[in-house]
Amino acid sequence: MRFVSVAPARGDEDGYELVYDDGKPDVAGGVTHITAYLDVADRFLDSWHDVREIVAARRGYLGTRLYRDALGYVAIARWSSPLMVARTAQQPEYRRAVAALGARARSALYTVVVPSAAA
Repeated sequence: MRFVSVAPARGDEDGYELVYDDGKPDVAGGVTHITAYLDVADRFLDSWHDVREIVAARRGYLGTRLYRDALGYVAIARWSSPLMVARTAQQPEYRRAVAALGARARSALYTVVVPSAAA
């Protein structure tokens, strides 16, 4: 099992800069799809917005945030379920748009776990 802690954006040279915010990425339930993009091409942002438009039209999409730091970008998208993420990833238009990003990407799907107050 993998775990990740996502710190809030600080907006300084040591943190992430919020580049884009859409929908309701902080709603309860569902799953979080985190993708780190490294070695981005010049047209990355334009291409990323093309991908976002495709996923935003898909059933189960709840919202996303895109952050930038010195090494690249991190997208944090919220979905209603892993099934909706998988169905979107199988769509030919999505695959073409992702291929056009011109970046090395690593992604994973997470369930949000909030520690209890007693822990």
